[in-house]
Amino acid sequence: MFFQTKTTKQWATVLLGLPLALLLTQCAEQYDSPVTETHNEKAYVASANGTIAVITHGDIPKRVKTIEADGSNDVAASFGHVYINRSESNSVAVIDANKEVLKGSISVGERPVHSRVVKGGNLLLVGNDGPRDDTTTSDDDILVAQDDSISVIDTNPNNTSFMTEIARIRVGNGHHIITYSDETQRAAVSNLSAGTVSIIDINTLSVMCTVPVGIVPHGIDYSHVSGQAYNANVSDPTNAVTIINLDAAITIPANPYDQTDAACTALVAGSIAKGTGSGQIPVSGYIQSNHSGAFVFTVGYDDVTTTGYVSAIRASDNVVVSVLPLSNFKPDKFAITEEDNRMYVSGVKDDDNATTVPGTSVAVLDIDPATGTLTTHATTPFIFVGTGHDHRAIVLSSDDLRLFVPNSGESPGTVSVIDTATLTVLNTIAVADEPNALTYVDAATLALPAGTGGSGEHSH
Repeated sequence: MFFQTKTTKQWATVLLGLPLALLLTQCAEQYDSPVTETHNEKAYVASANGTIAVITHGDIPKRVKTIEADGSNDVAASFGHVYINRSESNSVAVIDANKEVLKGSISVGERPVHSRVVKGGNLLLVGNDGPRDDTTTSDDDILVAQDDSISVIDTNPNNTSFMTEIARIRVGNGHHIITYSDETQRAAVSNLSAGTVSIIDINTLSVMCTVPVGIVPHGIDYSHVSGQAYNANVSDPTNAVTIINLDAAITIPANPYDQTDAACTALVAGSIAKGTGSGQIPVSGYIQSNHSGAFVFTVGYDDVTTTGYVSAIRASDNVVVSVLPLSNFKPDKFAITEEDNRMYVSGVKDDDNATTVPGTSVAVLDIDPATGTLTTHATTPFIFVGTGHDHRAIVLSSDDLRLFVPNSGESPGTVSVIDTATLTVLNTIAVADEPNALTYVDAATLALPAGTGGSGEHSH
C-alpha cells in the first residue's frame, strides 16, 4: 500500500513506467520481505529483549520475520532447528527453522550462555555458568558457583528424547566456551574462574580429566592437524596459550575433577609465552582454528597502548608464525572463509578508551593459506558499520558472500550485512536493542535427518 495523495490513475501511470525489477524491489522494501529467493539461506539474530530477527541472504538482505523467543545469548542450529540460550529463565528456546516458529523450550542448568553442536549435529552442549555474586558492584560480577555444568540436549528429531536434556555434566567454575574433536568425540570446556579445562567423553557423557591452564582461560578451539586444543589465557601474565593433547590416550583418574592428578597434568603439551618477543603472543582472547586445521588464530587487546593483535600459530609444530598489530582497534570475535584466505574481525567499543577505539568497524585481513601470514587488506583494511560492544559475534554465510555484523551499540540495535565481494555494506537492518548473538542457517542445516522426522511438537 502506498500512503500518498496521488489518484489511482496517476499511480497506474507511474507504475507502468517503472521497470519490473525496480517495482519488485520497491515492494520488497515496503513490505520487508524477499522477492527473488526462498528462505533457505538466512541468519538468526538474537537481541537482549528476547526477540529473534530472521534476515535473508539475498541481493538486498531483508528482515523477513521477528520471532518472540525470550532468549538472547548464544544461538546454534542443527537439523532444521535453532537453539537460543535463555540465561534469565535457565532454559533453551527452540525454533523450527523451516516454519520459522517457536517450537518449545528445554530446561537446563543455571544461566546458560555459550553452546556448541557436536556429534554430527546430534547433540547440543550448553555451558551453564551458574549464579553470580549479587553483592558486587563490578561490571564483571564474580561467579560464585563451586561447580558449574554442561547440559546435553538431544537435537535429532528422530529420537524420542528429541528436545530434552539427556544429561547434565558437572565441570569447573565458569564462564565456559566449548570445543570438540570429531576424531575422539571429546569436548574441551574452558572454566574461566577455575583456571582449568574439563575434558568430556561425549560417548559416556562424563568428565575424563580436569586440566590446569593459565589465569582466566576463555577462548578455546581444536585443530585436527595436531589433535590438540588451544586455550587462550586472557589474564595470565606469562602464558598466552595453553596447548592440550585432546586426542591423546587418557587414563581416567579415580577423581576426574582433581586437577593435580598426574594423568591429567600430563595432557598439557606446552604453552606459548605472552610477550612481544619472537615466538610470543602479546595478548590473547578468542581463539579459532582455520578450516584446514593448519593454523590457529587468536585475538587480543592491549588497553594501555590501545592496540589490538591478531596472532597465528602453526598447528604442526605450535610455532607462532605471524603477529599483526591493529592500532586503536579492539578485536573481538572473528570469522574465517572456507578457503582459509581471509579473516573478518569485529571491532568493539572500549569504554575506557572510547575516543580512540569507537568499535565502529570490521577489520579485513588476508591470510596466506600456506604460511599463515596475516596482512591487512590492501584496499579495504576496515569496513565501517555500527557501534558494537563486547561481545560482538559475527557470522559468514555458507557461501562466504555475506557477512552479518550485529551493532549492539546502536539504539535500536542494527545488523550490517556486508557483501564480501565488494567489501561494502549492502544493508543496515533495524532489529531490537542489543543484538548480541547469531547463527547462519543454510539449506543443509534446514534438512532433517533421514528417518521418521521425530515425534512432533514438544514443550518442556
